[in-house]
Amino acid sequence: MKTLSISGFRKFIPIGNEVNPSEFLSKITLESQQKPESFWATLGWSDNQPFGFNGELEFSENGNLLSRGITGKIVNELKSINDDPNVVIVERFINLDHAAIDQQKKFRFNKKKKLRLTLFLNPEEAALVYIQHSLKENYNDDDADIEFIQPEKTDKYFTTNRDRLHYYFDVIPKNELKQTTPNNKKFEQSEITNDSSFILKILTFTRGTGSGKELYEKAISKINKQDIYDNVEHQIGNLVGKKKYNLLKFNPNGNDLENPEFRGAFESIDSFSNLNSDAKTLFLIHGTLASTNTTFKHFLTEKSNGRSFLQHLLDTKQYEQIIAFDHPTISHDVNQNIEYLLAKYLTSAQFSQTHIDIIACSRGCVFAEALSNDTRLNGILSFNKIMLFSAANGVNYFRFAKNIPKFLSMWQKTASGPFLKVILTLAQFSGEFFLQMPGCEQMTPNHPKLKAILEREPLNSNTKFISATSDWTLDNARGHVFKRSGAFLLDRTISLILGNEHDWVVGVESQLLLPNNSNRVKRIELDSMHCKYLDESYTLPSNVHEIIITALA
Repeated sequence: MKTLSISGFRKFIPIGNEVNPSEFLSKITLESQQKPESFWATLGWSDNQPFGFNGELEFSENGNLLSRGITGKIVNELKSINDDPNVVIVERFINLDHAAIDQQKKFRFNKKKKLRLTLFLNPEEAALVYIQHSLKENYNDDDADIEFIQPEKTDKYFTTNRDRLHYYFDVIPKNELKQTTPNNKKFEQSEITNDSSFILKILTFTRGTGSGKELYEKAISKINKQDIYDNVEHQIGNLVGKKKYNLLKFNPNGNDLENPEFRGAFESIDSFSNLNSDAKTLFLIHGTLASTNTTFKHFLTEKSNGRSFLQHLLDTKQYEQIIAFDHPTISHDVNQNIEYLLAKYLTSAQFSQTHIDIIACSRGCVFAEALSNDTRLNGILSFNKIMLFSAANGVNYFRFAKNIPKFLSMWQKTASGPFLKVILTLAQFSGEFFLQMPGCEQMTPNHPKLKAILEREPLNSNTKFISATSDWTLDNARGHVFKRSGAFLLDRTISLILGNEHDWVVGVESQLLLPNNSNRVKRIELDSMHCKYLDESYTLPSNVHEIIITALA
């Protein structure tokens, strides 16, 4: 570890060993494309204003090969999706706790000064960069909050034809913040010292060269080849990308080998022709970077009566069969999802007698809306009631690439298994790379792909829509979304992106949108975080399963 103290100001400072002046000059002036040996990064203001600080800046000289705490967990995930089983992941850090960089006493969030980290890499190297919000001096905190920082776009195809990556990020104030205006836009530093750290973590490793698309698909292929998923029964809910497609039927007497706490299990079926077209059917549609098992796990776990919620729905004859459809949500949009559904699973069967109800969550709601009004399904599928939880009819994070690190930081708080690996893969690329993926385009406010669905009318005018909206508020029993006070800046920034009413991922205004001339028969208001609204131990009111039963009766 190295400690640096400076007086006076310069545009940026080198981070690393004892800097070789000649090497430094040739690299900064773009004369050399070689990775420097005497330093590995520079730090300065994003607007190139003179940079200085009072105090000390601590940082790695060469890096660490033995990671612990939350970083150790991330390193293990990254190793599992790398082509090289012996890949070396180097952990470096910059500790700004004692640097006293931020001199702004009062500020607006949208005019907050940003720092720029320039990281020097070989073309075959990749990096994952994040702010670690942990208690000061607890550098190996297992319970730290993670805030991703994504690099700036390299070129049109997001290639590795570069020798450096630039990262822009907010300064975490030395003291805790207090609000000075009721609209959450103006703040000032209080006299209370912030108890959480301001540590930048930089993980570098060999990944290979190519375009962003090639490298992303290589990672997805690796995730799908994990040894644990070799058993076909284990693959349900664990595959990602285009191999994820799977039509499922709930077996109330089945056993899920991956989830022994489940009561009943979803099993693969070949097509809709394997179903009873006259039976009252419930169709479950999962959300973004998720599966049926993850989105609806609280429908599958045992309740106090020893049965799961889905078993109860069949026991009471409210439904005679329950189906679901695992599908890619980022690499494909809902139009492609429907195209696959028609080509693979709906070649002969018809459910045109409105025997189907839908429960959909998040991006699954956009899919459900498209199912209700896509003319390709006319005479094939028809729906009675469609219940939408936190419909992702325009996610404000997706308006600008600079918001995507905040979205991924929020999403990783509830993700696990293969979907966490996908998030860690996406965080290595720019926000623009994320936004150009088909599924992300369709969740972007006012994007033509989304407008096309919302501007159509339901094929069946008798289809009834139920909107279950989520607006999170602080409840002492469940605590705050972020554990560390240093994450307050992330908290406030997200509020400005999403509006005053939101569930940390989708604003309520977007959740309430429906296709043209849709018949909304009910709105249900919930107090919950995104993707936790089916959890009765978290959501308010706590009888959400009873609310669903009544709404769909």
